[in-house]
Amino acid sequence: AYILGKNNQQYDSIIANISAMVFLATPHRGSAFAATLNNILKASPTGSAKNYVAELEKQSGTLQDINEHFRNICGSLELVSFHETIRTNIGAGIKKMVGYNTSDQCTSDSKVVDKDSALLEYPGEISSSLIADHHGMAKFKNPEDANYNNVKNVLRWLKRKLVKEDTKSLAFTFSQGRPTGNQNAPGELPVEQRLMNILGISENIQEDLENFTERLLQGSCQWLLQRKAFQDWVSDAPTTSGILWLTGNPGAGKSILASYVITLLKKRSFFGSCQFHFFLAGTQTKRTLAYLLRNVALQAALNHEVFCTRLLELHENTGIVFGQQKATFIWEKIFEGILFRLPSRDPLFWVFDGLDEAETPTELIKFLSKIKSAVKINVLLLSRANKDLITAVRDFLPTTVHEVISAEDNEDDIREYVISSIQRILPADQAQEEIVHDILSKASGSFLWVRLALERIRDNWYTKDDIRAALTEIPGGMGPLYKRMIELIAEQPSQPHKMAVSILTWVACAFRPLGVAELEIALKPRFQDFYSLEHTIEEICGHFVVVKNSKVALIHHTASQFLLQNTSELPVTIIPSVGHQQIATVCTDFLSDSSKWRRAFSNMQTNQQSNISSQNATSFDEYPFLAYALTFWAYHFSLASVESDDLLETMLTFLEETCLLWINGVALFGSLRVLTKSAQNLKTYLKRRANSLAKRSTPSLTLTRDSELRQWANDIIRVVGRFGRNILENPASVHKHVVPFCPKESI
Repeated sequence: AYILGKNNQQYDSIIANISAMVFLATPHRGSAFAATLNNILKASPTGSAKNYVAELEKQSGTLQDINEHFRNICGSLELVSFHETIRTNIGAGIKKMVGYNTSDQCTSDSKVVDKDSALLEYPGEISSSLIADHHGMAKFKNPEDANYNNVKNVLRWLKRKLVKEDTKSLAFTFSQGRPTGNQNAPGELPVEQRLMNILGISENIQEDLENFTERLLQGSCQWLLQRKAFQDWVSDAPTTSGILWLTGNPGAGKSILASYVITLLKKRSFFGSCQFHFFLAGTQTKRTLAYLLRNVALQAALNHEVFCTRLLELHENTGIVFGQQKATFIWEKIFEGILFRLPSRDPLFWVFDGLDEAETPTELIKFLSKIKSAVKINVLLLSRANKDLITAVRDFLPTTVHEVISAEDNEDDIREYVISSIQRILPADQAQEEIVHDILSKASGSFLWVRLALERIRDNWYTKDDIRAALTEIPGGMGPLYKRMIELIAEQPSQPHKMAVSILTWVACAFRPLGVAELEIALKPRFQDFYSLEHTIEEICGHFVVVKNSKVALIHHTASQFLLQNTSELPVTIIPSVGHQQIATVCTDFLSDSSKWRRAFSNMQTNQQSNISSQNATSFDEYPFLAYALTFWAYHFSLASVESDDLLETMLTFLEETCLLWINGVALFGSLRVLTKSAQNLKTYLKRRANSLAKRSTPSLTLTRDSELRQWANDIIRVVGRFGRNILENPASVHKHVVPFCPKESI
């Protein structure tokens, strides 16, 4: 009708008032069910096949002509397409009537209009899904129906958008500046803080980049600029692949190289903007695909005014916050729904480091393979090359250009690093050149190995014999070097040896890097009154652990893998399940001081409600380990030994005596997602335990206790669903109002 109206002047007034179209499972590319419908019509007593139904079949020439004409005239329209997500069931009687068989293109449980057909895939089109089969796409149960509200919100958004200036008419480019214009109404948070709240990001997104760029030596990484593959990638040549994959051995300086590229893109006069992410093995949240997408969306919004506006509008109209959403939802709503539909003459550059450390690297590769964007997106991936990644890239990103970082590439950079470091360690003399030569002969292109070797020399530089002995003792390769570091820890006296093992266990098993103050409290049950924990770590941990910005972390992700997987035959052994058990117990013991935490939580709530300034308010900062214990005790429990009946008893006792107080603390922390995640962790532990018990020759005597823990997990989820809003508004109310409403035999 719109096409006909465009070509007939008598309908000009009508066409001029059409500004948007919303499609509900419209078969733009046909449906496999069209032939089935004609068979039904033929089988009816008075019916016959219809030509207009045949034109709805897949690859219909009529539909192709309509789509081609519409594409050329719809540029001024807002387009929104909904697709169905539930398969439509064909009744047994109809299947019998039409002679249904399993070789048909559609099945008895098929979508009448699949997603590929329901979306036009035009630039600027917004797409979403409804939880309905084809019959239910325009039939809503009541005004509370989620599908009804989704469609209503879209119509409301279109109405509001069309009565004000159309932001699509703004001329824009991707720039390095922050969004401009009067975006903050009086009393509103700054745009950046609003975006961070919507996307669920509380950290400084530049911190990881700064940690790596400050280790860049002047003049390093220049070899990359000579690589033709990189020159093509950064020049945005239209005939080249948009994805470049750089791989190298552990410790080859890939993260430093990534920071160099990011800095280069941000400082030099390249068109476009750069978004980046570092997958960090020691920070579980940053290893997830969902966090990467939220991080990239935040950076893009801070560089792209129109995208920022659309993202804020999406939140305003739907109320969606993305902090706890799944990656697929974020990808669909933010990237496919907004970013990829905004045309621009300037490209985006994405730099993702540590792909092999991602929680689900193959899923990221699959997402990248789905990019259909109006703006060109060039992606740089850096990682080790393992079998799974090589297979995934080959299968899903076959046009990717793969370049290997060799020892020769890093040779000049490593030499400069060694020379500058030796000059700081040793007085100037002729021996420096010999030492530099010895180190470089064993380096094999590994910055990490060189760094650890230099630490050994720094500890043993007093005489030339000391230096020679240290160089002789340093084995080549990371595995042998790590083993030697373990042996040096084991050779210490008993007390520092035990202390080092405990520190390594905490740092290797922690969900995220602990602060020095947090770790000091975590170690208190065994070791107290450190004169300087930071200095102690440097002295006794064999250079496995580094302290940076008051955060304690392992020197490299390969160190974590070594400590947790390869120490069973060494004099220092870290067993992950035992380590997690110890940490879970420390966390719950810390939270079990009921009188202390009741007072503290009461003061916190009073201060929060009265908006007392942070200078004199009781806050989580006064209890450095509290946030970690509240949030992650159940995570460590889920990974602890399932053989220990004592541990199960300890956790049940904690829940029986302290659960409501724990919920009180979590509510003050402001995220009830911690409760649901903890409940899931309890169920994970029970599943692992059930698998273990099934292999035992003798039955367990604690199965009833297992069922009690399962009931706790279920009740925690129920409390969130039933009382979540009330608890957030008044955390202390959990002690007064939750228990009377809970089911019998629950908390």
